Formats: sequence, C-alpha cells, structure tokens
Amino acid sequence: MSFLTSDLAKKPHLIGLTGNIGSGKSTAARFFEEEGIPSISSDAIVHKLYNSDKDLQEFLIKEYGSLDRKIIAGQIFGEKNEQKAKRKLLEDKVHPLVEEKLKEWVKENANSPILVNDVPLLFEAHLEKRFDSIVFIQVDKSVQIERLKKRNPEMGEEEILNRINSQMSQEEKISKSDIVISNNSSLREFRAKILNVIQNLVNQNKK
Repeated sequence: MSFLTSDLAKKPHLIGLTGNIGSGKSTAARFFEEEGIPSISSDAIVHKLYNSDKDLQEFLIKEYGSLDRKIIAGQIFGEKNEQKAKRKLLEDKVHPLVEEKLKEWVKENANSPILVNDVPLLFEAHLEKRFDSIVFIQVDKSVQIERLKKRNPEMGEEEILNRINSQMSQEEKISKSDIVISNNSSLREFRAKILNVIQNLVNQNKK
C-alpha cells in the first residue's frame, strides 16, 4: 500500500511513472489516460506552484534571482558542487509542496482503481515508498539526445548532456523498478507495451 493511499477507505493502485529525460514519460501518461486511467504530472504541479505560490516565488527570487525555469535550470543542472547544492535546496523546498497537491489529487480520484503519477526525479527524491508500483521508461542515450535536440532546438549538446548526466543512471533505476518498458522504436509499439502493462495491472487487481 502506498504512502499516499494509506489513509483512503478505498485504495487506488498508485503507479509511479518515471524515466530519464527524453524517455517519453508524457507520452506514456497520455496512453494511460486514453484508457481511462487518471494521471498527473509532478512537473505540471511544480509549474503551477511557480506561477501561484507566493512563498515559493519569494524563495526562488532570493536563492536563484529569477522565476524563469530556464534560468533556474541553468543553475541546478550539472555536476559542479554548487549546482548539486542548488538542486538539492530547490528539491527540499518544492517536494513537500508537490506531495500535498498529490494527496489532494489522489483523494479526488479515489474511485479509480488505478492512478498514474508522472515523476521525473522519483528515485533522486527517494519517493519509492509513495507508490504501489514503479514503471520505468528506458531509452537509449542516442535516442535521448536526438529527442531533446528536436524538442529544444535552442539547447546545445553540452547543455543536453548536463541534463542527462544530472540524473541517476538508467541502470540503477531499472534495478529499483517493478516494470521496465523500452521506448526506442515506434509509438505504436510503445503504446502496445503500455496497454499490456495496464491489462496485467487490471488482472492483478481482480485477484
């Protein structure tokens, strides 16, 4: 039983959907939604908090000098000690706020047997105990780089590699996950893999 659902009378099966940058987490979440399974993105929650939480905005101005996520990203992504320290400072501030929003969302969707939370930094933030199952989307590094170039043409290769290298290795995350789905080929194949996961979860919940 996950931490977030432990206080509910009816307990949805809460999936932590994760994967390193460029893996296709958002696409996977969309495929879950198309099958009637509610999903929520922790990144989307953070984006809303940046725009609405006055206390957080004051913190960002004080510590990072800006509310612009790209400017903040430049200060926290990378392997320098200062960048790592600033990244941890931000995570320590934001994660409790996100968790409260997630608890509200889970309660609002308590009638759904399965819920999906897209969490990019699930393992980095040590959030494993929050979920009943963890689904990891695996992607080859070369595919990651190409996707990021297409998605963010303004980003240079050094910045892209900084983003990739700031995250825990895929190998370590795979060892900590319950389900691993590769996403290195077509969308059709990727969708079929998601549907197979959904069917297996539905069958498990019937037992």
